[in-house]
Amino acid sequence: MRDGGEDKSTVQSTEPLPLRGWVDAPQLLPSAGRVDFARYELRELLGEGGYGAVYAAWDSRLQRSVALKRLNLQVGAAGDAEAWVQEARLAARVSHRAFVTVYDVFVDQGAGHIVMERVQGRSLSRVLAAGPLSVEQALDWALQASEALAEAHQLNIAHGDIKPANLMIDDSGRLRILDFGVARLIDRMATLGPGVSGTFGTSGASAQPLFSGTLAYMAPEQMLGRPASVASDIYALGLVLGEMLSGQRAFMEPDPLALAHHKLHGSELILALPELPPGLAPLAALVQRMVSRQPELRPASMAEVNEALLTLQDGWLPGSTFPRPRSVPAPARPLLQAEGLPPSPAAAGTRRWLWSGAAALLLGLGLAASQGYLHLPGQPAPWPQRLAQAEQLIQGSDEDLGALEQALALLEQLAAEKPQHAWVQATLALAYATRYHNESVDEAWLQRADASSQLALRHDPMLALSHAARGMVLKLQGRSAEAESAYAKALLLDGQDVQVINGYGMFLTRQRRLDEAQLLFESALKRHPQDSRLMDNLGTVFYEKGDLAAAEALFRRSIAQRAGGVNSYANLSAVLLRTDRADEAEALLQQGLKARPSSQLYTNLGNLLYNRGRYVQAAEAFEAALSADKGRPGDYLMWANWADTLLLLPGRGEQAREGYGRALQLIEPLLARYPKDATLLSRAGLYAARSQDRQRAADWTQRALQLAPLVPDVLFRASLAAELSGQRDLALTRLQQARAAGYPAHLIEQEPTLAALRSERRYHHQQAQ
Repeated sequence: MRDGGEDKSTVQSTEPLPLRGWVDAPQLLPSAGRVDFARYELRELLGEGGYGAVYAAWDSRLQRSVALKRLNLQVGAAGDAEAWVQEARLAARVSHRAFVTVYDVFVDQGAGHIVMERVQGRSLSRVLAAGPLSVEQALDWALQASEALAEAHQLNIAHGDIKPANLMIDDSGRLRILDFGVARLIDRMATLGPGVSGTFGTSGASAQPLFSGTLAYMAPEQMLGRPASVASDIYALGLVLGEMLSGQRAFMEPDPLALAHHKLHGSELILALPELPPGLAPLAALVQRMVSRQPELRPASMAEVNEALLTLQDGWLPGSTFPRPRSVPAPARPLLQAEGLPPSPAAAGTRRWLWSGAAALLLGLGLAASQGYLHLPGQPAPWPQRLAQAEQLIQGSDEDLGALEQALALLEQLAAEKPQHAWVQATLALAYATRYHNESVDEAWLQRADASSQLALRHDPMLALSHAARGMVLKLQGRSAEAESAYAKALLLDGQDVQVINGYGMFLTRQRRLDEAQLLFESALKRHPQDSRLMDNLGTVFYEKGDLAAAEALFRRSIAQRAGGVNSYANLSAVLLRTDRADEAEALLQQGLKARPSSQLYTNLGNLLYNRGRYVQAAEAFEAALSADKGRPGDYLMWANWADTLLLLPGRGEQAREGYGRALQLIEPLLARYPKDATLLSRAGLYAARSQDRQRAADWTQRALQLAPLVPDVLFRASLAAELSGQRDLALTRLQQARAAGYPAHLIEQEPTLAALRSERRYHHQQAQ
């Protein structure tokens, strides 16, 4: 365990439930029987949701079955009621066959009621409960929905609540759209009625948020109070189409506030779509455009969506199973907000995308997992897929310089294409910072990370990842207070983002605020039980606390979750070495090296060989750990390990001194940057003692002990520095303190530097005590 005998083996680190009780709904209708407005007889309750209750009813005047919906909001004065009825009439203007026909609207005792056609069939949410649809079926129903919505948008009317529960498949197999205009009517009622304070207001005893729409399918801008629009309907239909293809809802958070927070401040949504046939590769890119967080990045109109889907169907299918919808012409004029419906921002001539491209990657709450790429020859994948690929490369690099270089190439190209995109700049900052951390020598990487993190904050100060990237840069710069402030802002914006949690948790670990780090990681692991990085980082906390059994269990879980992650092999081998299970550790390290060479694995293998007295092989392992192609030549620790071993080989003393000199040269700038890092100080003190620089050895060791008087490894290094400086009494005292603090006895027995000390009677007396 080179560092002069310390154990410094590397340790690295179906249908949504209705939203009920949001307002005090007027109790105007009984569950069954004849109501006081006489014409409609209620037969049965068909369902309830956030907007109200739907009853099967009988229209006694026209002698037909209808559906009657009572809305859970009240309209105030008579003038307000008339305005609300006018809104309902506007919604009823839409005549497309996909929309459920509205027969009547009225206000009774202040409550709004809608009488509509009763559709026999199943909701799309019930259909999807059985699993994903075929691509052909999903495409056909999406075409029907987009055609109908495009016609409504030409009348300046948005739906506002597109979701599987509002899409019915009737007995003939056609798609029907329910609740058209209800969101608009709710908005009108919220504006006119008493006791409502805006989109995020509260009303009545329930004091719960009021939303015009269903959270899981609501566009982010609607959550900020903007009315339903072309863009918000495109967003919702994109989520529904993605769900039809994958069988999975994009947003699964059960807590409404957490879901809203994730939509507004989390990472850009990347849908988990299945691998599509080659002829339909552009479908993935189209769906991804539709669910862009920024409205201006979505297609300009629903007519554009419909035309794209129709082109895909014409190019791929010889004929649809269901009746083919007609093509929808583009609007003859832009949809004007003054006429009642905000246009999609892209309609005003903003940025447009080619929708030909790659199939999407899955990003699960900060983790990227490849679903495979399908893209057309000569065309780059859409930027969200390239960004997801870069994130995957960074997170899976584990010191793999080739993977990191690929990620940097992708990110630098994306930054050139989208220089003002905060997510791109924040991810680029993290990549630069990772490169700097891995090399530990070239300040240019840290300077680039600094610049990119500042750009990310400038372009989107509400993006949690911007602050997390800034926190990592500030941490590497030694600006701990500012780093903690940045991480705190990131957690406030998105307390569930895994990258944010891992960054802040490892910051706390380095600060030796181990209890705080443990609580943070344990809470996150409950939410993300399959995240191997959280397992590794929580295991590192337990390792630092001396709870090696808990650390071992977590590292083994991490290996089972991600067998190719060399960090986990290095972490587990460190525990095995610490608990005197060298044979098991050696087999594990060889298994890890089969996956990929790594400085961490070579370091721990060198430690194992050193402790067994196999110094020639240990030197070879440490040489591999500092080699340019397999290791980290800019890491002071690699040089010190190598030098420790050379001291024990005949004729290698001069090389050993050169190794210590290089280690000190690399560690001194870090001491200036992190003056309160006890680990750095104690290592520097030991290297100085090995170089016969007794004054600096004493100064650095004393500062380390003042900062961490009870840390076993710091105390053990202090005992080695004292022994090398000719202070046997002090060495014995520090060694006794290290043993009492939990430093393993077998590592003390294996350290060559203490061979003479172990021959003393006082040492054996300590052991007996």
